[in-house]
Amino acid sequence: MHEVTVCDSLLDLVEETARKHGAKQVVLVRVRVGEISGVVPELLEHAFEILAPERNLTRRASLVIDKVKPLAHCEACGQDFEPAEYIFICPACGSGKTRLVAGDELSLDRIEMEV
Repeated sequence: MHEVTVCDSLLDLVEETARKHGAKQVVLVRVRVGEISGVVPELLEHAFEILAPERNLTRRASLVIDKVKPLAHCEACGQDFEPAEYIFICPACGSGKTRLVAGDELSLDRIEMEV
């Protein structure tokens, strides 16, 4: 369950940002988790529920997770498509010259704080 390590790093970043802004308390943490990022949202949420209360600035914080579906782009024909099960063949032209443009990210989107 590497989500504990991911969550710990996330909370480090949240606290660092909150301190820079003179926050007294973090109220909300919003993250974007790609469906093929390797992070299980439910496990990340569980880790947050355990780890956040152990820290002063995040003890009352809530976590909101926005799940991001995978999206690929075909370099051959320009078609954007949702890949099926890690198969990145363009359904429009059959080309394998594709790239993932969304769905593998894990990003901190927003922090709400009391200052």
